[in-house]
Amino acid sequence: MVNDVTIYIDGKPLLVKAGSNLLKVARQNGFNIPGLCYHHKLTPTGACRLCLVKIEGMRGLVASCTISVQADMKVTAFDQELESTRKFLLDYLLSEQNDDFDFTYNDELRDLMFRYGLDNHENRFFKPLKPSSDFTIDESSPVLTYDPSKCIKCFRCIKACDEVQGKNVLSFNDRGMGSYIVAGVGVWGQSECDGCGECIQLCPTGAIVEKPNRNAIKVNNIEKKVRTTCPYCGVGCQIELLIQDGKIMRSNGVEGVSPNDGRLCIKGRFGYEFVHSSERLTKPLIKRNGKFEEATWDEALTLISTKFNELRDKYGADSLAGYASAKCTNEDNYIFQRFVRTAFGTNNIDYCTRLCHASTVTAMLKSIGDGAGSNSIEDFETTDCLLVTGNNIIETHPITATYVKRGAVKGMKIILIDPKWTPLVKYSTVWLQPKLGTDVALLNGMINVIIQNGLVDQSFIERRVEGGMEAFEELMRLVKPYTPEKVEEITGVPAAKIELAAKLYGESATAMIATGMGLSQQVTGTHNVFSLLNMMLVTGHIGKDRCGIDPPRGQNNVQGATDVGCHPTMYPG
Repeated sequence: MVNDVTIYIDGKPLLVKAGSNLLKVARQNGFNIPGLCYHHKLTPTGACRLCLVKIEGMRGLVASCTISVQADMKVTAFDQELESTRKFLLDYLLSEQNDDFDFTYNDELRDLMFRYGLDNHENRFFKPLKPSSDFTIDESSPVLTYDPSKCIKCFRCIKACDEVQGKNVLSFNDRGMGSYIVAGVGVWGQSECDGCGECIQLCPTGAIVEKPNRNAIKVNNIEKKVRTTCPYCGVGCQIELLIQDGKIMRSNGVEGVSPNDGRLCIKGRFGYEFVHSSERLTKPLIKRNGKFEEATWDEALTLISTKFNELRDKYGADSLAGYASAKCTNEDNYIFQRFVRTAFGTNNIDYCTRLCHASTVTAMLKSIGDGAGSNSIEDFETTDCLLVTGNNIIETHPITATYVKRGAVKGMKIILIDPKWTPLVKYSTVWLQPKLGTDVALLNGMINVIIQNGLVDQSFIERRVEGGMEAFEELMRLVKPYTPEKVEEITGVPAAKIELAAKLYGESATAMIATGMGLSQQVTGTHNVFSLLNMMLVTGHIGKDRCGIDPPRGQNNVQGATDVGCHPTMYPG
């Protein structure tokens, strides 16, 4: 491939992508170069210096985590000088640390300590430089503990909070050996930290450790690790559950896989304790004489089936109904709708999304033939323009929002339409605050500006839109009265902002729309979404990479419940 180049590490030729991180490439190819400050999700720091290598043509030893590979680069990863230098640096690093270990966390520093034979203090050249008693442990957070005596000042937690989660809550205080991490202005529990735990997952030592189950978990006693999908919102984050004594002890994000690449929100990382709650039912309950009493499964199932049959025989099949769940698996929901349709003999089956996004799905089905989102989660970072309306995405879909915030840092234009302030305001390029119930007028006004400024994709309309230019001309007549000035009178949004937003969307090579229940749960909800779709179609922002419309789902299997037929008017598929 054109972008592939050959480099040599310890004489071994490797075909790699030009510009790749040297340390990452080396490790991927079996060269286990040590290092504590590097992480593939973060920009290189070069703080720990343990990943030093020799590169032909460069003076001295260089930190491989800060180097991008180039064609014909010749690298020495291991020789006596490098290993001696690494041991010396690690020895000095350990002299600043409290290396006590309680087996409640994974410790990369400790692993290197054993690797280089420094677990025995007598083998160390440097003596402890600062007693751990000089540091104050911050236990004010409800979800984590920060122990500065174990902090190696690698910057991973600070960069994780800023570059991955986009929150920028953490920073260093003081300087030199006395420096330590602070959240907000000093006290973790009083800071803006929302408990996502990204810093916990990326910390290479025991400096930041989560509180839940710390008195019980032992990482050397973990029986198994189970990869699954987070049970909360519709992002579908991949999580790895650590199981000890048959119980979930910890939840970590799975690195290197979509859609979250290790990211989690506070629910995904800490919201698993309901699994082992003592309040969960373990036996069926039947109400007798106004009080629930425990019963056997045979008793419960016999009672249920008898009552169902009595009602169906007396009042007909349509007297019965089933209510499915968007938190159940496809298999569970398929069997459930099959049960309702065959055992009950009725199409009276529904589920929550018919309330949440009924208007959105109605409009999308009629306009583009599918009610599902057009894009991957990763597209929220790479599109040129993102229009968000009726959706408090940072608080309701925080992992998707990490991609949005990263995109904003890279220059992505964000148009926010919302009458009320949300955290996305500070990342937006333009914020439109229409009066309640005036969304159709606002969107018609934006379409008017797009047409007047020649931002219409005529070729797309002719090839891909039913009715072609004739349908477009009808839309053009419809929106003609909605000048920016007229729309300002209706919505309260300044005409200049309407024009700016329309041009941002229309002029972008790629653009996406993220809608939400603030737009759909209105009397005019379906028409609101139709208006969004009209704007999308006239600009041709659909049917290609990083373009489309997305209604982020509130539960983890909304689309699956729809696809398998938990709907009164739709069968599976």
